[in-house]
Amino acid sequence: MITVLSGGGGGVKFLKGLAQCMDPTQIVAVVNTGDDFILHGLYISPDVDSTLYSLSDQINPETGWGQKDESWRVMGALEKLEGETWFKLGDRDLATHLYRTQRLFLGEDLAKVTSQIAKAFKVKVNILPMTCDRVSTFLQVDLDSFDSSQCKSDCLSFQEYFVKYKCNPKVTSISFETSCNPMPTHGIIEALDRSEAIIIGPSNPFLSIDPILSIKAIREKLVSYREKVIAISPIVDGKSLKGPLSKLLIELGKKSDVVSIARHLSSVASVFVIDSSDSSFRKELTDLNLAVATTNTVMDTETDKVAVAKFVMTKVLAQIGK
Repeated sequence: MITVLSGGGGGVKFLKGLAQCMDPTQIVAVVNTGDDFILHGLYISPDVDSTLYSLSDQINPETGWGQKDESWRVMGALEKLEGETWFKLGDRDLATHLYRTQRLFLGEDLAKVTSQIAKAFKVKVNILPMTCDRVSTFLQVDLDSFDSSQCKSDCLSFQEYFVKYKCNPKVTSISFETSCNPMPTHGIIEALDRSEAIIIGPSNPFLSIDPILSIKAIREKLVSYREKVIAISPIVDGKSLKGPLSKLLIELGKKSDVVSIARHLSSVASVFVIDSSDSSFRKELTDLNLAVATTNTVMDTETDKVAVAKFVMTKVLAQIGK
């Protein structure tokens, strides 16, 4: 069994490759839900849905989110009513949110509902939301760094920052808020205990992985299993391939390079997979008590995704076993 911690973006791409080079029923995906929010009365779980859509080949290839072959009639009608349309929901995508919201209203938890949706989409990977409790990512921002005339607060929810304001605000800090002591979804701790390896996918470590690690029991397990935890860098040649990671690193007073990512994850991971273009950092990474593996980590094509997954499953797992 392999457990993968993932948000959206690169983490989902890696999962897609991994599911093609091993038995997908032996993969557990622990997915970030810090991005989850309520809009139009609907419970929306963007990273969970991107994972479901990608693994079922239903992801919109042009956007990287939502479903392919979408129509937008509901959003068009809502725009005429001057409703909120800054977060786009396609007509097919809306069905997922309607179903999820109804099942949650009837008392089922997020993990059970996610399993039901996965079954409908014929997804064999076991997708587990990081928790069935609410954990919300918030970003403290500098209001002078962007057009904040329509912004009511300098503390933005993830979706406000990421979608509504297109990652333009300068971020000064990130926090995870909850009204309770969030517990891991049932099955996560058992999966971590049973896994041959735990892989931190190449998702944004601050916005996608840290929310998962904010669940105390999950972080403690990764620390205790550090020797079998592999992290894949989301930075290639000093840049993030997608999203605001490079910008965030600089705004948080760090360098936009693999060393910054390695320092951030070195307490929970013992092996760090980097792109070949970053091989010059090997000495700095080994000084952090990390074993380093180098390959092409850019996953533009399906072939790329499988190649990265195969590299991790063969050469990197062999490295752990030594």
